[in-house]
Order: sequence, then structure tokens, then C-alpha cells
Amino acid sequence: LVIYDIGCQWITNFLKQLKQSHHLSIPKATKLLVAVGKFHLSAYIQECFVLYSLNFMYGSGQINGKILETLWSPFNFILAA
Repeated sequence: LVIYDIGCQWITNFLKQLKQSHHLSIPKATKLLVAVGKFHLSAYIQECFVLYSLNFMYGSGQINGKILETLWSPFNFILAA
């Protein structure tokens, strides 16, 4: 599960880059589930909302997609030490 603010655009470009690259690859059996965080999804067109909403992805639970950003402040404190 990849949660990214612009996940719908990212996955399209990522897959194109994989096909064009001689050095990048992922196993064919790998299934990438791409979602857009709940905050950013409200700005998407309705068709994308259904495809990339965490609300409709089996197994994603009630995550908002922002957990890493909430950890930045403590990480900044730790890294400064």
C-alpha cells in the first residue's frame, strides 16, 4: 500500500519509468495498491476518489496517510542531538 498525495499521477509515471528502464524492476507478482491520503483526496475529481480512496481499499483500515508527517517534529529533535 503506497499512500501519496498525488498517487494517481505518481503510479502512472512510475509504471512508465519501470517499462523504460533497464535497471529498475519489480517482481511481476507484486501488486501495488496506490491511495491518496484523505486530506488531499477531497480535491480530486469524483472518478479518482473511488479509485484512490482508503475508505474503499480492503485492508487499509482507517488510516489517513499522514503518519510520517506527524513524526517529523520528534525526528528533527532526535537528529539535532
